[in-house]
Amino acid sequence: MHPLPEPLNSLLCGDTARSRPFRATLPRWNQVFAFTSIKFNMDNRMNEIGTGFQLFQVPGALYHRHGLLVPIGGQDALYSQSYLHDPSYAVEERSRRAPDLDPQIVQSLTLML
Repeated sequence: MHPLPEPLNSLLCGDTARSRPFRATLPRWNQVFAFTSIKFNMDNRMNEIGTGFQLFQVPGALYHRHGLLVPIGGQDALYSQSYLHDPSYAVEERSRRAPDLDPQIVQSLTLML
């Protein structure tokens, strides 16, 4: 099996002052770099297995929201639209939307992608 590309491999597998907070906030990072979003009805029933592994269950229909390829005039780029921009602009936009995340990691992951 091939390792993940850097810097993602180090962030996910490392044990550094940067990798630990990255893993702890992984859902937030996923949100910032998402190509699409989803809409679903959450199943809030308790997990039948117990308190260990939490299952992600989506009953009924699952919808992907990806938006237009190009944002409507004056609107911010969302989802896959941000991948069509100059990488430095994409870093600025992602960092503006997620000021709680490390901007250097935002930049390195943007360049990796």
